[in-house]
Amino acid sequence: MLMLVIAGILAGATADSTPSARLAALADLVWQHQTERDGAARLRAGLAVVHLPDMSEAGARADAAFWRKVGAALARMPVRGLSADEAVTRDMLAWQVARAAEEDRFYWYPSMVSPYAASLGPVASVFGSLPVATALDRARYLELAREYGDIYGALRAKLAGQVRRHLVLTRPDLDLAIPLWKSRQVAGRSTSLWVSAARLAALPEADRTDFERTLESLLDGPVRRGLDSLVAYMAGPYYAAAPAKVGQWQYPFGKDYYRYLVRLHTTLSISPEEVFRVGEQQLDSLFKELDRVRQEVGFKGTVQEFKESLRKEPRYFVATPEAVGARLDGYAATMETRIDSLFGSRPKAPYGTQRLDPALEPNMTYGYYDPPTPQRPKGIYFFNGSKLEDRNLAMAEGLSYHELVPGHHFQISSVRENDSLSRYRREQGFTAYIEGWGDYASMLGTDAGLYRDPYSRAGRLTMEMMTGTRLVLDVGMNYYGWSLEKAREYMKVHTLETERQIATETLRYSADIPGQALAYRMGSLAFRRIREKAKRALGDKWDVRKFHHLVLLSGAMPLDVLERRVDRFVAAELAGH
Repeated sequence: MLMLVIAGILAGATADSTPSARLAALADLVWQHQTERDGAARLRAGLAVVHLPDMSEAGARADAAFWRKVGAALARMPVRGLSADEAVTRDMLAWQVARAAEEDRFYWYPSMVSPYAASLGPVASVFGSLPVATALDRARYLELAREYGDIYGALRAKLAGQVRRHLVLTRPDLDLAIPLWKSRQVAGRSTSLWVSAARLAALPEADRTDFERTLESLLDGPVRRGLDSLVAYMAGPYYAAAPAKVGQWQYPFGKDYYRYLVRLHTTLSISPEEVFRVGEQQLDSLFKELDRVRQEVGFKGTVQEFKESLRKEPRYFVATPEAVGARLDGYAATMETRIDSLFGSRPKAPYGTQRLDPALEPNMTYGYYDPPTPQRPKGIYFFNGSKLEDRNLAMAEGLSYHELVPGHHFQISSVRENDSLSRYRREQGFTAYIEGWGDYASMLGTDAGLYRDPYSRAGRLTMEMMTGTRLVLDVGMNYYGWSLEKAREYMKVHTLETERQIATETLRYSADIPGQALAYRMGSLAFRRIREKAKRALGDKWDVRKFHHLVLLSGAMPLDVLERRVDRFVAAELAGH
C-alpha cells in the first residue's frame, strides 16, 4: 500500500500537488513505514502493534526498495516554494535515502547478537505495554509472541550467512554475548513475554485460563525452540568460525564498511583519519586543562599522576546502588535551579533514575536512558549499580546532565511534546544529534555556573577524556588494526575506567556497535561550533535560549542539516524577520 501511495506522489497525483503538500505526504509515508514494525513508536502514537520487526534478508531488501522509491519521489519534487522548516524535512529525507543505499550494500556486516547491538531487548519491552483487555487484544498478543519466535530463526539465518561470508563476530565479544543469550533460556512463565496476573485480573477466569495456557504453550514451544537453536548455533558453528582479533578492518571490504559507519554515526562527511586526528587533539587539550586543575589543588606530582590519584579519590565512590541514584538525582535537581538561564521552556514529562537489571550489568559499562511511554510517563536513566568498590563516579555529575537534564530526557521529551512538529520529525533518532546533544548538555553545566569545585571540574574533564578517547580507539581498532591489548592500555592511560569497564568498552567499540561511540564527541563539537558561528554572526542579537529552542524543538536531524537550519535562522534574525 505504501509503495502505491509513493507512486502517486511520484506522479503528482495527490489532491493538493503543491511542493509543500507532496513533501508532507512523503514524510508521513516514511513515518508510517518506520513505525509499521516499531512497537514502541506505535504505542506512543496510540496505534495497535500488529507486527514485530522483520529481521530477515527479505525484510531488508523490501526496506531498501521502499527507500529507492522515496529517493525517486524526492528527486522529482520541486525545492522552490518550501519554507525553512520544510527544507529541513527534505534534507533529512535525502540524507536517509543516501544512507539506505549504503545500508543495503552492507546488510550482512552488523552484529545483531552482541550485548549492545542485540535488538530483542527493545522488542521484548513492548510486550509489557500491550493491551490484553479484549479478545482481539489477546489474539494480537499471541500472534506477536509467535512472531517473536520467528525472529530467532531470522537471527540464526543471518549468523549462518555471516559465516559463509567470513563476517563473524569476534570471539572476545561472543564470550560476553553467549552467556547473555543463555540467560534467556528460561521457562515460559519466567520470560519477559509472560503476562502478569495483575494485568489479567479483570478477565473472566475461563478467558484468563485459556489465554495463559495458549501463551505458555507458545513460549515453551516454538519460541523456546527458536532460542535454543540460535544459542546452540552461536556457541557451536558460529563460535568456531569467529576470529580472535577485533576490528572491522579484517573483514572483506571491512574498511569500506567502517568508512560508511563513520558517516552514518557522525552524520558528517568526514573520514576515519580525520576523526582520529580530532581525538588526539582533544586529548592533548583536555590534559592541559586537567594540569591547570592539578596546580589549583596543589598536587605536587605530574598531571598523569594526578589523574591516577583521581582513580582512587574517596569522594568519587559510594557504597550502595541507592546512593548512586541519589547522587545522579541530586545533580539533576541542582541543574533544575539554573535551567531558565539556558532555556525558555522545558518538557512536562517527569524523570528519574533506577538500577539496571543486574543480569545486564556485566555486559554494560554504564547504562541507558529510556524515554517516557504512554504506560510509564516518566523518563528513566537505568544506571549500572554493580561492583561499586570499582565504580568511580567522577563523571556522575556530567553523566546526570547528559542523561537527564538538560540531556536526553530534556531533548527527547521536548520534541515529542511539540505537537506542531510532524510525526515524522518527532520520531527520528539520529545518533550524532542525540548523543552529541547529551555530550553538549554535560558541558552546559559550565554555562549554568556549576562545576565550580576543582574536583567537580576534574570529573567533567575525565568525562570529556572518555568521549575523546573513543575517537582514537574506535578508529584505531576498526581502521588501523589496533589490538585489544593496545587499545586497553591506551584507555587506561587516558581515562579513569577500571579494568572491567575498559574490557567491555573496548569490545563495544571494536565489535559490538563500531562507529556509534564517535557520535558523542563529534556531535558535541558540531553543536559547539554551530553555536559559536551563530553567536559571532548575531552579535548583540544573540540569545542562547533562542538557539536552544530552535535546536531542540526542530527535532533530531543530521548535523550538516542542523547547521543549514541554524544558518537560515541567523539570516532571518539579522533581517529582522
